[in-house]
Amino acid sequence: MKKYLSLFLIIFIGFFAYSCSNDEQVDLSDQVKGFSSYEELNDYISENTETYDNYYYDGVPEVGDTRNDMEDAVGTETEKNFSETNIQVEGVKESDSIITDGYYIYIAKNQQFQIVDANDLSIVYQETFENDNIFGMYILQDKIVLLKNTYYPVVNDETTEITEPTDDYFYFRYINNFSVLIYDKTDINNIELERKVEFERSYLVDSRMIDDNLFLILNENGFKYTIEGVQQEDYIPSYLDTISSDAFIDVPYSDIYYFSENDVVSNYLILASFSVNSEEEVSISAYLGSSFEVYMSENNLYVSAHKYIYIDETDFNSLEYKTNIMRFEIVDNELVFRASTNIDGVTLNQFSFDEYEGVLRVATTDYDYSDSEVNITNQLYLLDATDDELSVVSILENLGKPNERIYAVRFQGDIGYVVTFVNTDPLYKLDLSDPENPEILGELYEEGVSDYLHMITEDLMLGVGRNAETIDGITRFTGVKISLYDVSENEPVSLQTILVGDGYTYTNVIYNHKLFVMYEPTDEDYVYVAIPISGYSDSFSKYYQGIYIYEVNYNGTMNYVTDLSHLSSEYDYFDTIEKAVFIDNFIYTISYSKIIKYDTENNFEILNETILNERYYENKD
Repeated sequence: MKKYLSLFLIIFIGFFAYSCSNDEQVDLSDQVKGFSSYEELNDYISENTETYDNYYYDGVPEVGDTRNDMEDAVGTETEKNFSETNIQVEGVKESDSIITDGYYIYIAKNQQFQIVDANDLSIVYQETFENDNIFGMYILQDKIVLLKNTYYPVVNDETTEITEPTDDYFYFRYINNFSVLIYDKTDINNIELERKVEFERSYLVDSRMIDDNLFLILNENGFKYTIEGVQQEDYIPSYLDTISSDAFIDVPYSDIYYFSENDVVSNYLILASFSVNSEEEVSISAYLGSSFEVYMSENNLYVSAHKYIYIDETDFNSLEYKTNIMRFEIVDNELVFRASTNIDGVTLNQFSFDEYEGVLRVATTDYDYSDSEVNITNQLYLLDATDDELSVVSILENLGKPNERIYAVRFQGDIGYVVTFVNTDPLYKLDLSDPENPEILGELYEEGVSDYLHMITEDLMLGVGRNAETIDGITRFTGVKISLYDVSENEPVSLQTILVGDGYTYTNVIYNHKLFVMYEPTDEDYVYVAIPISGYSDSFSKYYQGIYIYEVNYNGTMNYVTDLSHLSSEYDYFDTIEKAVFIDNFIYTISYSKIIKYDTENNFEILNETILNERYYENKD
């Protein structure tokens, strides 16, 4: 019998989404079923939940910051030109932690939310949340949508507000609730909280927004494992929506589903949606399972997870690597289950996915173990995103040289770009115009690897990644690599490469592409690109960090402009700039402790700065 292992908490397997009858258990498909009562739900989970002894920690996996599209930014005076947050799909907003609307800069990090006037850098609003972690926000014309988790320590199997251990208590674990706070910012000097939506024992996987409709993908650590296997009495997820009530409400059993072949039950995947501008209550459905990777088009939400499958339980190397994908169609701004499938290999990140003209394209890397060796292969799946099966239309195989894996993926209409790497960087250009017959148009080999690809124009593409060198058969990374490519023809051409630092230099853009900022000044034939870069030099004796600014011209050239830093000295490690934003002819750099405003037309002269937070080591005896 095959034994399934999940990448995170549990196997992610199929679910479904329509409401079902209250009279009897209803079969929703060959794989998915609903419940006829809460009692049936509890009995099912009680019978299938593993018992855990000793301590259990309801930890939250690290979730990268998210992104937001500011197309709804307010303009009350003159029209402003400003940088927008880097998103994957036009029209599908993603939350971010630092956003500008051209007039104000919104900063939502850790436990603090601040609004800064972009003109004089005065702080016009500030709120601190104890025991919370802010994931990000959305900014609409007259709304602020704040996403946060609240952590509660569990003492003797009861939640508590106690934040420090005492002689009478011992912490076994933490749980957390996820909340959405909606503020009215019509009057920026009088911000008011107008709605709260909260989910018990849940954390955010990701979110999206289309127009003013917010879509949430949550994992709920809903099952409280206790000492000596004491059984939990109910397993029902609950939520609060102040539009209808100030008390928590159980999700109706008719909106809870399970996979008929799932014999491991310990989590809920929760999908929620609502308009932040209406008074309609949030729409929620819950599924036994979990997820960690999300891609959303204007038509569908895709939720995926990696699966490891033991073929032979006695041989650790006899593993199959799979990616499970669920498709939920957006119907009247709600998420309706349509299809699920498993494909070979595992995806890199959300950019491994793309939907175009009814076809879902998914790039994966597969690992085949045999006799202590591993054979790595890469392929691109093209799936029918209009049927009820996510059936395979075709597979483009043999991407990369032997034992290379995928490092970056980007799709642009009927063209795809895939980077694989082991010693050198093959950049593949793919023709996907005929889904049944995808083909490789051309490839480019160069030193190093691009971890993130960004389209500057239809014919120019920028790659951000790492330089590399191979000595005695061993490849190591040797600094940050920024490359400009001409992709107008079948064979990509490297136009220019800029290298920064050495092997101890890196950029978080390779892990978090929302930190990549591109801005087109008014009436210019170039764009600014701002990238945070950090590193050490002189055998770790000196540290440097800042925002590096590049000018990328539409004629196919690229120039280093300047780098901006908040560090007071080369031995200052504590004030790294997270991100920059542009407004008209000004650039703003934001770190934990301060925000600085520069004049781009006057040699990036510092115009003003404001302290956001006192650094903990300052003014201490």
